[in-house]
Amino acid sequence: MPNGGSDNCGTCWFNAINEGEARHREEPKQDASEFAHCDLRDVDLPWPFWVYCANHQHHSRERLSFPVGPIYISRPEVGSPAYERTVFKPSPDTKEIRAELLRLLSEIRETPREEYPSQTTFDDEVIKQLMVFREERALADLRRVAGFAPGSKPIESMRDDTDRMSTVGCALEALASFVGDDALPEIREGLRQAAGPCREGEDYDWLVDRGWRLRVHVAAALRHLSLPAATEFLTVLGDDLNPRVAKVAQEVVTRVSEED
Repeated sequence: MPNGGSDNCGTCWFNAINEGEARHREEPKQDASEFAHCDLRDVDLPWPFWVYCANHQHHSRERLSFPVGPIYISRPEVGSPAYERTVFKPSPDTKEIRAELLRLLSEIRETPREEYPSQTTFDDEVIKQLMVFREERALADLRRVAGFAPGSKPIESMRDDTDRMSTVGCALEALASFVGDDALPEIREGLRQAAGPCREGEDYDWLVDRGWRLRVHVAAALRHLSLPAATEFLTVLGDDLNPRVAKVAQEVVTRVSEED
């Protein structure tokens, strides 16, 4: 089994080879593309144990009849860095899918539910797909989710990595993509609650700094702000002790410089 996560298409109940069950079938010696097929999306699945989506039973407890977000892949042969998920097949776009995603967004609550830990998180994929669709009917609920307490956890959760940091970050990024500088109050408050625990010169610990998952989305949101508004955050995020946050912020700085 690849180490990219057990929430892969090879184990999914929508994979035709699994005959509607959530189970693991040993990957054959060849690619398995001749029989691995997603019944939900009507898509063949090359490398089924290296592709993923939010409809997998590890993320959605319902057997939904519509896709949530794209199919991701983690396969160096197709340009995806090892264990980093990149879009393999985008989501289809229909009015029915949009309506269902808006419904799911309206049902997101501040207290998260327990979910299999991976780069693909159900609520985040709902938000990201509505941003991709440029679905402005999502605005009111995006503001609502952006106002969640990022540190909210499931009641009696035994895990430290289940909170609303990434979900609030996704909502802030989506909100900025729609309303630009009008998202500044929410962005400032989100950053205040997601400040890193370390200062320059201290040892940085990814596990202690849960807020980086929010800050990386805010860094990405800067591309949707005016230059004066983005400048307020660029220096801080560009020097962030988390390398992913700093990298995204520096990419925005480079783009701004090129545009000037």
